[in-house]
Amino acid sequence: MIGVYALDEGLCQPRAVDEKLGTIIVRSLNTNTNKIIDTTFPVASLGTDITPLLDLQQVSMAGVPGKASQIVLEFVSPGGARTGKLLPTGNPVDAIEVEINGRGAEFHVSLVDATNPTVFILKDELCVALYGNKFSIDYNDNEVRRVMENLRQHGAALMGLDPSAQAQPKIAALSQSAVEDGSVDIVIHAFSMGVLHKAVPMTVGLCLGVASNIKDTLAWNIVQESRSTRSSNGDELTRIRHPGGIVDVGASMGSSGKVESAKVIRTGRRLMKGVVWW
Repeated sequence: MIGVYALDEGLCQPRAVDEKLGTIIVRSLNTNTNKIIDTTFPVASLGTDITPLLDLQQVSMAGVPGKASQIVLEFVSPGGARTGKLLPTGNPVDAIEVEINGRGAEFHVSLVDATNPTVFILKDELCVALYGNKFSIDYNDNEVRRVMENLRQHGAALMGLDPSAQAQPKIAALSQSAVEDGSVDIVIHAFSMGVLHKAVPMTVGLCLGVASNIKDTLAWNIVQESRSTRSSNGDELTRIRHPGGIVDVGASMGSSGKVESAKVIRTGRRLMKGVVWW
């Protein structure tokens, strides 16, 4: 909503205007990562008084009631937001060993830094290490949370980040969809501050979308297998299922393997406006 609010409050002028679609672009600088975010959204008019249009019944978003205007967030060159490298270790997959029930258990991880550095692990490996099977897992179980945090801290050290800072990197478990009709590319269960997220943090979803386009990462392998059940045009969004529903994430990759942009569709509406006197 930052771009929408900035325009509505007269803090900026749109960077670009598409008169045919009735949309504009507002460019923001995220000073946390020193990265640029382009926000595209519809406006009521393109005259001197440009007003954001948030009440269009365009799209819905998992976990949010009803429909609203489409807001497209495009993160420009999101790779290396915190570490300076898309793959901080230089590898699409690394191995981490942690202790479970008094013995060492090895996990394959993909450490990716795009919009938000994230440690990706495989749900199946977690299930086998904890329960000896691949069938089910309770992510709210204290032992599961302990192992996830242990893996996150090991991943943070490999990425050159502070393991004690729970905010970054994030950690998420990946798996294939149980539905084999090709409608979902990958399933994610993400943790935020040590707790299972009810959906998926937007930046983690974007990081997963990027990881899905990096050859030989855990995400890439899962998505390639999921898409083998249907024809692909090679330029499609990654459809991600999370505990709250489904989100589509796009990533544009350059010929050299650099991430040119990552984008996601959101919605937004004004909840309140007021003036406080004191």
